[in-house]
Amino acid sequence: MVLVLRTAVEDCIDRLVEAFLGMPYMFYTEGDLHCYLYHLMLMDEELSKLVEVKIREDLGVKSILIHKEYPTKGLYRKHNDRDSEIIRERKKGESL
Repeated sequence: MVLVLRTAVEDCIDRLVEAFLGMPYMFYTEGDLHCYLYHLMLMDEELSKLVEVKIREDLGVKSILIHKEYPTKGLYRKHNDRDSEIIRERKKGESL
């Protein structure tokens, strides 16, 4: 399954590049590129399949794998001289 998904994503990226090279002014902003790639991925049969996603240990829901952003699970501290670290887990609804 991973290989199928990877191939589907790579195909969508190739199609985005072809569209950009063919008509670069179709995309005014980076956001336009994001939206077009998202559209291509949603139109792909493999990438738009519903899958079971665990929300909690006792709760699973149906969703798709493609999302523009994913929620951050913790508060992070970035270090220039070493790997970043999670300071603490973020509570649901808590803002950064």
